[in-house]
Amino acid sequence: MAAFFRRIDFVAGVFMDKILVVSSSDEDLVLLSRELEKRIKGGKIYGTPLGVEALRKAGVVLPDVIVLWAVKGDSRVQEIVEKFKSDPRTHTSLILLCHSDGIPSETVSRAVEFGVDVVLHGPPEMDHLASQVRGMLRLKGSLDRLREECDSLKKEIDEKTRTLKERTEDLAKRLKELDCFYGLAELRERPGMTLEGVLQGVADLVASACRHPEITCARVLLGYQEFKTSNFKETPWKLSCDINVQGEWAGTLEVYYLEPPEDGQSPFLKEEESLLTAIAERLGRIAERVQAEESLRLESENLINILRSMEDWVYKVNAQYEVEYANPALQREFGPPNGRKCFEYFHGRKAPCSGCKARMVFRGETVRREFYFQKKQKTFDVLDTPIINSDGSISKLSIFRDLTAITLAQKALEERELLYRSVTESAADGAVMVQDGKILFANHAFVMMFGYENPAEVAGREVVHLFDPDFRELFRRVFDPSEEDSTLENLVRGVGIARDQRKFWVSINRRVIRLKSKPAILATMRDITEDMIQEESVQEVAEHLLKENIKLRSSIKERYRFGDIVGKSRPMQEVYELILKAAGSMANVIILGESGTGKELVARAIHAMSARADKAFVPVNCGAIPEALAESEFFGHRKGAFTGAHIDKTGYLDTADGGTLFLDEVGELGLNIQVKLLRALENGEYTPVGDARPKKSDLRIISATNRDFQGLVGRGLIREDFYYRISVIPIRLPPLRERKEDIPLLVEHFLRMYGKENLVRAIPGKVTEILYNYDWPGNVRELQSVVQRYLAVGNFDFLSPEMRRDSKEDQIELEEAQKVRDLRKARENFEKRMILAALNQNRWHRGKAAAALNIDPKTLYTKMKKTGIL
Repeated sequence: MAAFFRRIDFVAGVFMDKILVVSSSDEDLVLLSRELEKRIKGGKIYGTPLGVEALRKAGVVLPDVIVLWAVKGDSRVQEIVEKFKSDPRTHTSLILLCHSDGIPSETVSRAVEFGVDVVLHGPPEMDHLASQVRGMLRLKGSLDRLREECDSLKKEIDEKTRTLKERTEDLAKRLKELDCFYGLAELRERPGMTLEGVLQGVADLVASACRHPEITCARVLLGYQEFKTSNFKETPWKLSCDINVQGEWAGTLEVYYLEPPEDGQSPFLKEEESLLTAIAERLGRIAERVQAEESLRLESENLINILRSMEDWVYKVNAQYEVEYANPALQREFGPPNGRKCFEYFHGRKAPCSGCKARMVFRGETVRREFYFQKKQKTFDVLDTPIINSDGSISKLSIFRDLTAITLAQKALEERELLYRSVTESAADGAVMVQDGKILFANHAFVMMFGYENPAEVAGREVVHLFDPDFRELFRRVFDPSEEDSTLENLVRGVGIARDQRKFWVSINRRVIRLKSKPAILATMRDITEDMIQEESVQEVAEHLLKENIKLRSSIKERYRFGDIVGKSRPMQEVYELILKAAGSMANVIILGESGTGKELVARAIHAMSARADKAFVPVNCGAIPEALAESEFFGHRKGAFTGAHIDKTGYLDTADGGTLFLDEVGELGLNIQVKLLRALENGEYTPVGDARPKKSDLRIISATNRDFQGLVGRGLIREDFYYRISVIPIRLPPLRERKEDIPLLVEHFLRMYGKENLVRAIPGKVTEILYNYDWPGNVRELQSVVQRYLAVGNFDFLSPEMRRDSKEDQIELEEAQKVRDLRKARENFEKRMILAALNQNRWHRGKAAAALNIDPKTLYTKMKKTGIL
């Protein structure tokens, strides 16, 4: 049976009407479905057993007609009917078919009460049943069409009701707007009404046009003026709109409710917001019109004042040649026109002048001419232009400008230009006159220099196109009269390009002149190609000699001193090598080392051996500069840049231009000045405090610090980019405790430096050993102080207990001295210990040991044999 119903579903799947057959008997269900399928065309037949499955099937299919075949004893008929008829999703017709055995009448009555449309008793008559089903389907189709028509009518009624409501609301809004706009128009048209009066009237009109005018106040803010109602008070219930004039914000229109409306709705309706927006737009247009009228009035007054103050002659003539207007300058020459015709007014004639251009002007043409007034012995530039009057007629406006002085000046200018040409033609150097970047005149020497035959070939050309592209920007500035760079007034060099593409060096000297009331450049030019070749050759030789000098000095080994630096130890030899390499480079240097190791001496040595030796060496103690004054100290400032800046001041960068800037204790610089110094180091440009024009400085930075510079970067005290910029070449100076073999040399150096001439005192050996064994936390500076004090007091009694602490060897020496009574023997023992100590410290290198003992190597060898060391 299931296969049968699947076939029914497949065959009837294309039909629209759905018929559900329900029965407790499978045979009756198959029979009833088959018979209905035969008799009803265009319907889809579903079959399902009576019970829960019937309810599920009905919920899925939503049938148009249900045929329920009830048998006697089936108690579910009433439940099934109730469920079918209670489904709100469809209007299903239900036919109850009672079996021949019959069912209780109360069950049938109950089913009818719940909505059964047709009840058939007895054995089913299939034709009659099919007729009932078709009737039910036709009835349902009619009902569905009626429902659709009702729904369509309802939607149409709702749409028209909504449209009518919107039109009613829009009409009410338009009425309010019209009332306000009528009030605005009335205000605007009142005689003598000012913009202030209009704005005050608007404030009163807006308040009265709101829904609750008795609790409404308004205010208009326009520019710096305020206009408000007498009961104005700012409250939380506010509605505002901007007033725009010429597309820009000019003020605000505000409305306040003094208390919220009693109906509890929003204080302001959308209609009121629209009304306020419309009034604000109208106010903006009124303000624009008032501004235009005021501008027109001022323009008219200005025009009248201009005509009154003009020295030019201005007059107006109508088509009948009558003078309608003459400005004061013209009336001072010819008197009032008094309606006279122009030919009578100017020339005393009774007919128009011959060659008069008035008719051309009356036809709408503008005429420009030069006119010599014989009566006044003056030349005028005349402009005749048509003017359309309010009645459509055309008048002639004429302006006479006196050209007498200009004519004389032009003649003098032509004479001066002729003089320039004659002078430049006789000059051996090339000469060119340039205005607006183009060549006006060039002499033959200039033309020949660039390979042309006559000046006409270069006249009118862009002057910068005669030079190499790399120099065109420079020469654009040279030939620009507005360029104020003072360096351009001196001799400027560049590369020119001849007609045959030959390149050559030229030197230019320029001067700004006035030509035809405009600035121009008069420049002289000379071919300096041979001089440049010779100069380049000399420079190459000088650079070669400098490199050879540095190379030669770098090949020297075992230096005992380097400039003012003293030391022959291996660490100092490495420092000397780095100094020479740094001197031959333009890279920035950082010198690292403890206090007192001689960092500034190294910086001065690098500067003295570099190509910048003839320029300034500027030392700066960074730790002594206050943060607030750092920028002024480094970059300088202009007078009045800040409180106390009474004069212009140059900074360190300007002082060190071309030379070396030594930043001692660079780790003390603040982050702010690091950023500004970094910019100056990157492109060489900086701006003094209070100045708007940048300056350039070509300098080299040598820095020094006794702190862990890389550690300062990690802690954020030194910017990383600043660190890498100034520490291209690092030089580390060893402390004195790491180069003790240099102590005798340093002591001798300080004795000679601070001792009196020919009275250099020797230092006892015991004291020398004390100095040698001390760690010297103050490094060379501390040793220098000790020697100076010794020279001042004549002994070493001032040495601290730490320095005078006896070593193990001192104790041995004391004991042996007590045993040995022979002075010569004691001296030999002491020499032996000193020699052994020097040999051990220098790994038995005799030459270095001899140098450490400040004796000749041969003498050391003799003493070693004498004392039994060899």
